[in-house]
Amino acid sequence: MTARRCTAENAWAILLTAIGVWELAAPPNQLLSEGVDRAIQRRPIVTRALIAVTALHLANLLPRQVDPFTILLRVLTPCLRLLRSVVSHTTRAPHA
Repeated sequence: MTARRCTAENAWAILLTAIGVWELAAPPNQLLSEGVDRAIQRRPIVTRALIAVTALHLANLLPRQVDPFTILLRVLTPCLRLLRSVVSHTTRAPHA
């Protein structure tokens, strides 16, 4: 059996499905847009800035040097590699 490929298209399908399910099953006043409304009331500038930066990132309109998502990934990638190597090393079966 071959492993399924992780693709951006699959990730979008999962995200959109999860959003749709949440919007259909959400408790009263807990739609995602209603949560954003509450966040805007508490911290309007930060909330709108996060939405704008995310939209600019998804549209590839931010230079890589200033794109916070790209910067975060650049910082976290070595940490994730290290974590994976530690986990794989500690979960290997001992040699007989």
